[in-house]
Amino acid sequence: MEILSYGSGSSGNCTVITPYIMVDAGINPRKIPQEVMRKVDFCLITHEHGDHSRYIKAIRNYGIDVYATAGTLKKLEI
Repeated sequence: MEILSYGSGSSGNCTVITPYIMVDAGINPRKIPQEVMRKVDFCLITHEHGDHSRYIKAIRNYGIDVYATAGTLKKLEI
């Protein structure tokens, strides 16, 4: 297992755990190496705050499935 951090803090959070589980989508996916983005199996959103979910639509545009609690998905209007 490898843990790749692309941001941690109030400006945005995103971690990828190999074999390629993304945790949170608070970082613009263009800042993540595209070879990593192509391997991501799914993204887990921990909660609806923008620094954890801001780029969820961009992540979905990569064809990556997004998982979160029903309450988080409702708040994010997904």
